[in-house]
Amino acid sequence: MQQKNKRPIHRLLAILMTMSLAFVMFPAASGSAVNVAAKRACCGNKITIYKEVVPANGSGYAKEAAGQVRVSRGKLQDSNGNQIGKFSSTHTIMSINDDGTRTIQNIAHLTLWRSFSGKSNSTIITQGLVDWPTGGYTPASGTTNHAAITGGTGAYSGVTGGLTGTLLAKGYYKNVLKFKNR
Repeated sequence: MQQKNKRPIHRLLAILMTMSLAFVMFPAASGSAVNVAAKRACCGNKITIYKEVVPANGSGYAKEAAGQVRVSRGKLQDSNGNQIGKFSSTHTIMSINDDGTRTIQNIAHLTLWRSFSGKSNSTIITQGLVDWPTGGYTPASGTTNHAAITGGTGAYSGVTGGLTGTLLAKGYYKNVLKFKNR
């Protein structure tokens, strides 16, 4: 007897848990994205930033199981390597897939200093799902992931759009943020 592939159901459950968790953990951020009229981003419709993660040993998870969370933080840099802000993010294992990869929910807070926005400590909030290899700290170099821009503060209050992140080297990402107005 052949078993049905449970991956689609796991993916649906992971997405539903992600949406619920976002509204519980970040009600102010979620509310600002929904209730505030979106305005044009301060610096055009696209910015490119580089994210350098503070190194960690191993995967950062106590054990490889659904529900485990790890936190990362680090610097945001411009294309010349100048620090322009900081970030923090949570990575929650939503499911362990049949092929051994983990579906990870990533929620990040990118705090940009004056370099882009002209206002101090303007924040952009992103959220997305990505599959990572089991036991690895991060995916292989060149791996690309996508996340939604779910809101922001200061110069980015009410913005939405998308982020495309590319892992350039272990712990060093290129992030392209494209803003969309409602």
